[in-house]
Amino acid sequence: MKSFRSLWGQNYVNSRWLGDIQSINVGQNVFLKAKVSPSQPGVGRADYHAWISIASDGEDSYKIENASCTCPAGLGRGCSHISAIGYAVVMAWNQGFAGKSVTDFPVSWGKGATSSAVDHQAELKEIDFSRPNKNKPINTDNIIVRCKPQKEFRFKKLESHNELVEFSHSSCLSKIFQCKGTIINKILLSEPCQLSTSAGKTSNPKDVHHGNHELDYSNPINIADIQCQPCRDFYRKYVHLSENKIDEVCLNTTEQNSDLWFDSRKVRIPASVANKVPKTSKANPQNFVTNHLYPRFKGNNATQHGKVSEPIAKEIFEKKFDLEVKNCEKSNEVAKKYNVKILHYA
Repeated sequence: MKSFRSLWGQNYVNSRWLGDIQSINVGQNVFLKAKVSPSQPGVGRADYHAWISIASDGEDSYKIENASCTCPAGLGRGCSHISAIGYAVVMAWNQGFAGKSVTDFPVSWGKGATSSAVDHQAELKEIDFSRPNKNKPINTDNIIVRCKPQKEFRFKKLESHNELVEFSHSSCLSKIFQCKGTIINKILLSEPCQLSTSAGKTSNPKDVHHGNHELDYSNPINIADIQCQPCRDFYRKYVHLSENKIDEVCLNTTEQNSDLWFDSRKVRIPASVANKVPKTSKANPQNFVTNHLYPRFKGNNATQHGKVSEPIAKEIFEKKFDLEVKNCEKSNEVAKKYNVKILHYA
């Protein structure tokens, strides 16, 4: 037990310094032996040989009776190499690798050797050796389907607000639910929200029925294309822009330096920042969202060069082609004439 408490043994297992464990039964005892790399390997430092002896202490309990190792501390039976074997056995049991594996059963190919869960072997009377015939229907009465038992869901699914209140009282986190001023406490004490309909009545969210959601996303979406009534109402209230609003957005974003233009970029991911989107599970998406909503970029040499050189390039272009470059004050009328929508976004 003195060596088992050492966390260095667990470090040996996680670092894969522990070799394959060999076992042998001698009477009522089981001997486990393995090679362990030294903690400070070097030239001429061979692997240590550690072993432990396990005996049954009852029906479902076992104890380590003896242990030894070839390291300098092995004679005292208190080294970390001995504890590594004990940690390996406990970790294998906790991770479901204990018991019989597929190699302990005949005709168990392709089921994976890392799992100890082996399905029950089919009996000979359950196997149909007849040749398949397309004119003869398959008899499914004798087919026995064996599925692994599904694990129970750890978290209870709460269907109503009353179930949330009951769960908060019986939960081990009940004191956290009672902390006043927190969001979780406000959720617990708030009244259930009800949807309001056009007639001023309230309806249950489960009573909302959706329609067909098939749309052609290759073309701009119009209200008439949305067949689902709840989705059409949502689109009309929160997404749809009238012609006047489109003209207003077009005029207020012409110079790309207004507050509306900067705010519109916060809810979009343009090509200039697409490579900054987190692509792995290790990356924290909160950092990207914070930097995207509150950018810290104030300009660099390249953007400063563009601001200074743009008037110069405009003057050179006008002299070379004998043309005059100016802002189009009738851009909205041009857009309506050619049935296009001009939004000055970057």
